Amino acid sequence: MAIGNRKFKLNKDIKHKLTINKVHRFLSKKFGRPRKLVKKPLLKENHIKQRKNFAKYIIENNIDHNKIFFTDEKRFLLSFVPNPQNNKIRLSKESKRRLKQNNDKIMKKMTVEVEKHPKGVMVAGGVSSYGVGKLNFCVGTMNSFAYKQTLLNYEKDIDYYKGLGIELIFQQDNAPCHTSKGSRECLKSINNKLKFWPPNSPDLSPIETVWSFMQQKLEGYKFKNLHDLKKKIIFYWNRIPQVYCKRICDKFFNDISQIYKTGKIKGKNNPYKIRILKRGIYDDTIENIVYNEKALKKF
Repeated sequence: MAIGNRKFKLNKDIKHKLTINKVHRFLSKKFGRPRKLVKKPLLKENHIKQRKNFAKYIIENNIDHNKIFFTDEKRFLLSFVPNPQNNKIRLSKESKRRLKQNNDKIMKKMTVEVEKHPKGVMVAGGVSSYGVGKLNFCVGTMNSFAYKQTLLNYEKDIDYYKGLGIELIFQQDNAPCHTSKGSRECLKSINNKLKFWPPNSPDLSPIETVWSFMQQKLEGYKFKNLHDLKKKIIFYWNRIPQVYCKRICDKFFNDISQIYKTGKIKGKNNPYKIRILKRGIYDDTIENIVYNEKALKKF
């Protein structure tokens, strides 16, 4: 605080010295309330050029964004930090009093033990305007061997909608396991797919919005084991409403239209709120499981 007192040029004779709360009040009056930073991918000139080419490809070829099946993978961890934004937890007045007294229970509550290599599950899934597809749980890391099995499951999702008279267009990003030689060979069996996807553009894919929602929901639980984590992942995935899927896919088209016209995206990343479906009949036991080579050797 000595540096702060010199910074604000406070008189030494003043009894009330500078505190953190006074600094916060001063900054709030001067600059307003603090805002959370919005994370965006770092786009270089080559990235921007390829995003423009992609937008041109979508618009000029009249590709229906409602029929694009957006796919990706996400790793969910067994242990979570209480508040990933600032790592802070709220304490009652009684807890604050005990904290000043170095109470063992409160001190233990203020400490979170985090594993160096936390356990988790890798899942893969797809979303379109018509809803979400089946989840794929990967045993081991998602590599080219496991992704080829995942592609077969994606193809089943596409065939399901094809039986309903809906021709979905397959989409994937440029992850190494997606662009490997074996994956490209397996992709030949999927006739309708996007020709390319711009690099460093996760903000364009609606599936990233779904993963973000799932992450927020799971952070409120303390899981005993991976089985409990998987059950909760399936629970929330199956209850994502179709209306929400339609909205985030519409946002994809709005973003593409803006890139096509101005080269930039304006507006919020995800302006839509989601409400979990409570009613309905769901089978939370169904899941697709894929394996990599190392996991198969253990059986």
